[in-house]
Amino acid sequence: MLRDCLLELRDSIFLFADGFNAGRSHIFRADNLENRDKWLAAVELAAKLAKKSFKEYAEEKQATTVAKRVSLKAYRLYRNAKWRFVTGTIVCASFGMDIFEAEVAYNEFDKEATREALEWVIWLTDVLFTLFFFSELAVNYLAHFCDLVFMKWASKPWNVLDIFVNLLSVVSFLVNEDALRMLRPIRVFRVIRLFRRFRSLNRIVAALGSSLQPVSSAMALLIITTMAFAVLATTLFREDNPEFFRDFSTSMFTM
Repeated sequence: MLRDCLLELRDSIFLFADGFNAGRSHIFRADNLENRDKWLAAVELAAKLAKKSFKEYAEEKQATTVAKRVSLKAYRLYRNAKWRFVTGTIVCASFGMDIFEAEVAYNEFDKEATREALEWVIWLTDVLFTLFFFSELAVNYLAHFCDLVFMKWASKPWNVLDIFVNLLSVVSFLVNEDALRMLRPIRVFRVIRLFRRFRSLNRIVAALGSSLQPVSSAMALLIITTMAFAVLATTLFREDNPEFFRDFSTSMFTM
């Protein structure tokens, strides 16, 4: 009942934003503080629901093409709390499977059938996880492709990580080269995606990212200073201590 009233109110506000009651203020007087708090809570909840409904209504009105409607549905799915929970759960499950593979995959087994069964289970879970993360990446792209061109979307750090790990997973399945198969453990970095799900972890990652430039400047200053002293030490001590200062590279290592 409340939602129907709000939807009716939403339509009237949308159609008659400058009506006869626009801009008027109203005063409500409660009998006691308890009733006042209940009224405030009810009004705040109603306002929240009305804003959400009006936003959805306005978005649907603006989605005039098939592409925009698909993008809108993908965006709502991408922002949905249940979808985020499922994605986080799958990331944790993938991380746990990587730990399990590192723990038992390289052990010695008495029966060859046991090893083959274990390898098949690991392969199957890898395929399922890869398909899910590709689907999640597709939803992410569809949710933003109307507002961003592909290169701008693909240049964001989190999207770069998703694209790289997913492509690496596919290549490791398709190519049997040992060098590429050795890169498969990089999939474990999927767990880093959880950092953006938790505000406290995201703040730490953001702080570390912001500190890269000043830390790099300090490291460059340290290297330049060490190189200068290595040149000086080579000139002064190469005859007395050739084992440590016979040339620049040796002096640099000594420093």
